[in-house]
Amino acid sequence: MVILAAAVREFFRLKKTFFQVSQGNFAKNKSLWFLSRPVNFMISSLKEREGRLESECKGASPLTDPRRETAILNVLDDIGSIKKELESEKLKFGLVLENLGDAVVVLDPKGRIVYSNPQMENLFSGQNLKKGNDFSALLKEANPNIDISSRQEDVLKEAKIFETELVLYPGQAKELYLRTIMAPLRFPGSVIEGIVGVFHNVTEFRKLDRLKYDFIATVSHELRTPLTVIAETISLLKNKNVGGVLNPKKQECVDLAERNQKRLARLVDNVLDIVRMETGHLRVEISKVLIDPLLKNLVDSFKPIFAKKNVKLTLNVEKGLPPLAADEDRLAQVIANLLNNAYKYTNEGQVELSAGQKDSKVEICVKDSGMGISNTNLERIFMKFEQIPSKSNVKPPEKGTGLGLYIAKNLIEAHGGRIWAKSELGRGTSFYVNIPIFKGGK
Repeated sequence: MVILAAAVREFFRLKKTFFQVSQGNFAKNKSLWFLSRPVNFMISSLKEREGRLESECKGASPLTDPRRETAILNVLDDIGSIKKELESEKLKFGLVLENLGDAVVVLDPKGRIVYSNPQMENLFSGQNLKKGNDFSALLKEANPNIDISSRQEDVLKEAKIFETELVLYPGQAKELYLRTIMAPLRFPGSVIEGIVGVFHNVTEFRKLDRLKYDFIATVSHELRTPLTVIAETISLLKNKNVGGVLNPKKQECVDLAERNQKRLARLVDNVLDIVRMETGHLRVEISKVLIDPLLKNLVDSFKPIFAKKNVKLTLNVEKGLPPLAADEDRLAQVIANLLNNAYKYTNEGQVELSAGQKDSKVEICVKDSGMGISNTNLERIFMKFEQIPSKSNVKPPEKGTGLGLYIAKNLIEAHGGRIWAKSELGRGTSFYVNIPIFKGGK
C-alpha cells in the first residue's frame, strides 16, 4: 500500500507536468522519475524542432520564403503528436487509478476532496464524496468515534506516513474494516500540496479473525476446566490434614506437578491474550490506579520466591506520585512478568523495582544484576515467540514461551504508554515502563 500511495503521488505529479507543458514551461520537468521519462523525451524533441525552426528561418523572408512555411508546419505537426502522446499517458495513469483494487482519495492541504476513484465511491455509497467536501467530516459521519484531522496535520506538517485500521459504518452498510495509509503529496522542489489516502478493505479477514478467536476461546475454556481440577487436587495433596505428611520423593512429585500445571495455565492465558490482541477483542479498562500499593503488593508476593535464590528484591518509589490512568490488573500482569524474568536470569545480587514521575507520565523500572542482553538481541526481545539463548552459566528454571514481553508491549501500548529495555552483557538489564498520569475525576 505504501508503493500504491507513491504511485498515486506520481500520477498527480505527471498531471502537473501536462499543465506546465501546455503552458510552454518545459524547464521544470526533468525530475519526474520513471513516470516522466516519456514526457521529457517529447519535450526534448520539441526543443530540437524549435532549434531547427530557428536555423531554417535564418535569412528567410518573413512571408514568402517556402523554407519558413515548411519549418512552421513541421513544428505544428510535432506539437500535435506530442499533445496526443501526453493525452495518452494521462489516460493510462487515469485508468490505473480507476481500476485499482483499493480505494484512493486525494486531499488538498485543507483536507478537502480533490479526487476519489470508483472503489472509494463504492465503499462510501450514499455518502457525499464530492470534490471540495471535508474528508475527515465524512469519516466522522461513518463512525463518530473517528477523528483523523490531527493525523492529517501531521502528514502535511511533518511529511509523515500515517498507517492505521479504521472501522466504519458508511450508509446502511455493516461495519467495514479498512487498512489505511495516508501519505504526503509533494512535487519535486516544492512544499507538500496535499495528501494521498489508500484504503484496503480487510473486512473478510477480520471475520476470519473473529472465528479464530471464538475457536481458541472455546478450546481455552475446555482446557481451563481440567487445569482447575488438577490445581485443586494438588492443593489437597499438599494439605497435611487431607493428604498426610508426604515423604521427600512424593513431595518432589507434587511440586513438579504444580509447576507444570501453573506453566500450562499461563500458556493458555497467554495464547488467549494474543488472540484477543490480534482480533481487537482485548479490553483495557482504564481507571484511577495508585501505584504505591500496587508495587508493594507485587514485591511482597515475589520476595519469598527471590529468597530461594538469595537474590535481594527491593522497592524504591518516589514519594507523592500521582495516580495512574491504567487497568490495574493488566499493569500488574506486565510488572509481574518483568519481575519473573529478572528472577529467571539473576543468580546473585539484587533486583530493584522503582517508580518516579517523568513529565506527564510515571516511569516504572525493573533493574536486575543478571546476565544482560546484547544490543543485537535487545531489538528482538519484544517479538512474538522470541527467546534469547543464554551464553552464560545462568539457566532459567523452566523454558518460556517467548510470549510474555510481546504481550507486555501490546498491553502497555494499549494504555498509551511505552516499554523498552537497556542492557549490557554481564552487567544486568533494566526494563522501563511509562504510563500516563490520571487526569479524570475521582
